[in-house]
Amino acid sequence: MVDSDLFCSQLEKVPESCEVATQKAKKFFSSWTRPHISKKSSEKLNDLGIELVPHPPYSPDLAPSDYHVFRSIQSFFAGKKFRDRAEVK
Repeated sequence: MVDSDLFCSQLEKVPESCEVATQKAKKFFSSWTRPHISKKSSEKLNDLGIELVPHPPYSPDLAPSDYHVFRSIQSFFAGKKFRDRAEVK
């Protein structure tokens, strides 16, 4: 589990490990809805000048809604055994 302290320490390492093509804006895409980010994490993002781009909490175009496809795939593969990835392909 990632807590605020671990998240903040990881954020400090991001600029060191990434080469950014343009320094216009730093953005962080989040799959959390607003109440799920701690105040400490939010403040750390602000301190580093990183804009939080929130994920829409109930966006039908981003939600996994193709359950019928997954069910079909699950039925197709039911009971089959594969020794490696090549057999799956």
